[in-house]
Amino acid sequence: MKRFAVIFLLLISVALSSAAQNRYRNEIAVTYAPLSDSDLQGFLLKYIGQAISKDAKVQMPGTFGIEYFRSLGDLVSVGAMGSVYLFFSQEEGKKDFNYANYSLMAGVKLHWYQREWFAAYSKFGVGASYLGYKKEDESPVHFAFQASLLGVEVGKRLCGFVEAGVGDQGVALVGVRYRF
Repeated sequence: MKRFAVIFLLLISVALSSAAQNRYRNEIAVTYAPLSDSDLQGFLLKYIGQAISKDAKVQMPGTFGIEYFRSLGDLVSVGAMGSVYLFFSQEEGKKDFNYANYSLMAGVKLHWYQREWFAAYSKFGVGASYLGYKKEDESPVHFAFQASLLGVEVGKRLCGFVEAGVGDQGVALVGVRYRF
């Protein structure tokens, strides 16, 4: 009976210590991308606008995003990603042109390399995008996607990251992630 009690206590202590070492299951991130797929349209508008009018001032502050992921295990996390792309054009004597593209996507994140302070992953998402302005014959809702093939993060509970990919969130993202 004493052996059973000792083995039982050892198993409980091992289970508690392994539970204490478990990584955080939830994470929230804030992202910024100075260049996104929408910038390709923005660059065209910028150069066409500047070719037509030399007084045009165009600003493209980039894409801002927020995302939430919940870990399903060591390999896969699922969650949601949202982003806002802004574009401003000002021309003297004419009405300002403001363009915003809002995207909301469901996503999956594949953690393929993890160490204590360093991780590498890939992230994919699909959803819908709402254009803040539209042409008369066009729907304001479009297909949205994000495919970040390589993401690298450094940190434990609070970490910084960079991603390289393509989509509505951006081509090159930087951000801060908090795990809880």
